[in-house]
Amino acid sequence: TVLSERICKPEVVKAAKQCMRSVIQIGTGKPAFENMPFAVAGKTGTAHVADANIKYNDGVYQATFVGYFPAEQPQYTCIVVIRTKPHAYLHYGGQVAAPVFREIATKLYAMYVEEKNATNYAITRDSSAYFYSGYTKDVKDVFSRLSVTYRDSAVQSNWTRVYAHVVKGTAVATKTMPNVKGMGLKDALYLLENMGVKVVVRGKGKIINQSIPAGTPLMKGFTMLVELG
Repeated sequence: TVLSERICKPEVVKAAKQCMRSVIQIGTGKPAFENMPFAVAGKTGTAHVADANIKYNDGVYQATFVGYFPAEQPQYTCIVVIRTKPHAYLHYGGQVAAPVFREIATKLYAMYVEEKNATNYAITRDSSAYFYSGYTKDVKDVFSRLSVTYRDSAVQSNWTRVYAHVVKGTAVATKTMPNVKGMGLKDALYLLENMGVKVVVRGKGKIINQSIPAGTPLMKGFTMLVELG
């Protein structure tokens, strides 16, 4: 149940957002969030702990960082609260909690946060294309696990955008040479050998070239070289 849709005036919200953004840009959160690929807004906090079991002279602190991201169009809010060991050298929120927030935010951004109307979840299943943006290392790990060759022209970038098109049905003529460029070898061999074509293979990967052009009328005893790359 929403008790109050607005807790303060819009100008107050705007001022609070500017203050939280300034914490990251010029304040106590700046060291932890330098060179971030997306904007974060938040607030550090440090408290000297004293309760029934801990006294001030025990030197225990509670370091916090609370924030949201991306700052321009927030999708996630997170708070990190860490209680330090007694007399810990690092105990401020910007030193202890903010780096943990950064790690969490980076992983979430890589997995789920996309540009508006460009996520895997914003399009229908049968769409002609999908878009994914993520942390380059994570993308490389996925490609490696799937044994897919990874080529990246932006090798110095920490972030990667991947575009892929959904495979569409295509008619295969039975009396002319099919176009097998882009196919995996297994599928191409199945198709060609069932059409009576002998296949010579060179290289590895997907088919990038075929010695007999697509559309050539089939003749008995054809042998075709396919190059993979």
